[in-house]
Amino acid sequence: MAVDGTETRTGKTGLKPFSINGRFLSQKTTGVQRYALEITREIDRQLGPGRELRGTLIAPCAVDPGAHPNLATDIAAGPGNIFWEQTTLVRRAKGMLLCFGNTGPIAYRDKIVCIHDANVMLEPQSYSPKFRAYLRLITPLVVGTSRHIVTVSDYSARMLAETGIARRHDIKVAPNGHEHALRWSTEASGVAAEYGIDRPFVLLVGSLAAHKNWAVVAKVARELAEKGIDVVACGAGGAEFSRLDEAGYASFKMLGRISDDDLGWLYRNAVCLLFPSTVEGFGIPLVEAMALDCPVVASNASCMPSIVGDAGALLDPHDPKPWLDAVLALSGAPERRRLFVERGRERVKQFSWAKSAAVYLDLL
Repeated sequence: MAVDGTETRTGKTGLKPFSINGRFLSQKTTGVQRYALEITREIDRQLGPGRELRGTLIAPCAVDPGAHPNLATDIAAGPGNIFWEQTTLVRRAKGMLLCFGNTGPIAYRDKIVCIHDANVMLEPQSYSPKFRAYLRLITPLVVGTSRHIVTVSDYSARMLAETGIARRHDIKVAPNGHEHALRWSTEASGVAAEYGIDRPFVLLVGSLAAHKNWAVVAKVARELAEKGIDVVACGAGGAEFSRLDEAGYASFKMLGRISDDDLGWLYRNAVCLLFPSTVEGFGIPLVEAMALDCPVVASNASCMPSIVGDAGALLDPHDPKPWLDAVLALSGAPERRRLFVERGRERVKQFSWAKSAAVYLDLL
């Protein structure tokens, strides 16, 4: 088979082959990996009568054999790094190659790549010089050698176009979904006892990257504590959170990476999710929170208004006072909190893994 993946039908089945880049299976789960996991799961679910397709998940590591019953699995053992993606994956792929995590093999032209955002261009200070240089080098090469480009929001599509990464009319949008959060077993969580969470709290999910803008919350954390409300932060690794005290976040409860069940418990029990980012491609905590009846207080910048709509409070990410006021209003007004919860339940239905997986399947 040619490196351009031009094989279309194989064997007696007459089914059109495609492959999935399983590099994400060897990586820690953040928003990008969550997207890849859930789109893969949903593509597997939708394969069957009416879809004359035969898919193979190419993974650099062991895979749960029952996780994707309708996909074949090809274990191409290796480190799952850039070299694996640019060499081993090229040799093993058949048909259209789906790449859900911002990169893909440059030498394999018959591919669909999801570029989640243009943040490395918009907020370069959030990334190390080495990582910036890598993305700025590889992204145009990956995009230029792909059949189709997908991203996760209309905002992200506009930014990819404005920064010259791809032409807007060439980009399809397949947003993050929310259904995965409904599978979490919050009753199994012991996070409250483990971390001594015994007062009302607001929740931050993410990292200390500059564009996450946790500084605006740090500026009101002491006043919140005086009102009996803690700030609980999770998502980043322990090494990153070890910098919190130095950065002025001493009053935060710092949980680091936690299980999905624990995260679900936090959403279910928080006064609200605070999401003050200045730029995002999507912001998956927003839909997770709405799915689990957690009110959202988010930045009014970037893609956030298009995701939250009227289901939460949208605030200036640079002015701390409205963030304090919004938390106190939700804490002291149960009816306002209920309104956001009810609106969130309806709003989140717009963001479905099933619909987004269908975007990819329709491109095959």
